[in-house]
Amino acid sequence: MRRSSVLLTSLVAASIATAAALAAPPARVEIAYEVVRDGARVAEVVNRFEHGDGRYRVVETWRGRGVYSLAGRIVRTSHGTVGPAGPRPLEFADERPRRAPSRAEFDWTAGRMTLRRKDETRSEPMPPHVQDRVSYLLALALSPPQGRPALFSVTDGGGVSRYVFEAIGSEQVKVPAGEYEALRIARRPEDAADTRVTELWLARALGGLPVRILLVDRDGTRLDQQAVTVTLP
Repeated sequence: MRRSSVLLTSLVAASIATAAALAAPPARVEIAYEVVRDGARVAEVVNRFEHGDGRYRVVETWRGRGVYSLAGRIVRTSHGTVGPAGPRPLEFADERPRRAPSRAEFDWTAGRMTLRRKDETRSEPMPPHVQDRVSYLLALALSPPQGRPALFSVTDGGGVSRYVFEAIGSEQVKVPAGEYEALRIARRPEDAADTRVTELWLARALGGLPVRILLVDRDGTRLDQQAVTVTLP
């Protein structure tokens, strides 16, 4: 009897864990972050995620603090469709003061994308698993790298970078917005000599959206982005 009870408890726990792992992100959520560079607060970032009825929209807004405020506000937007295979971006824009926006437009029927930066416009075949600079965060939430890597070809409107993320493991992460059970993942460098580090903590309570993003450059500079508030409508 005791053995059956233990088995039942284990099965229930496994079911709960699986449900948490597979839960979709909220239909609408806004996450505000503070960005700390080597101990100094340098920026505030707000990410607004919306999805439903087969569509999605992500808006990311950066505002610098102190001397970094001179750079002005950066707004990145992405919208498109979303289905079992994850987000399919239709248009991405990166808008900054004193420069023309960078854009990417995606034609899924023709399998081509158009990239626009400054005075240059070019059309090229759409690479596998294509996402843009903000849609990949939603793609990670909908299909986290559990058991296999998550691969993306990420464009910023000017070029394309290959992102490969692997799971490190589940852990509790404490950020100003609270404490979350999260899947910790890391970007695998394509070059073994590349010492840069990119790690994300995907909160299960938020359907896999990140509550912390850590970047460590080759020279050891740390850029730590942590959630300060999470707003649900």
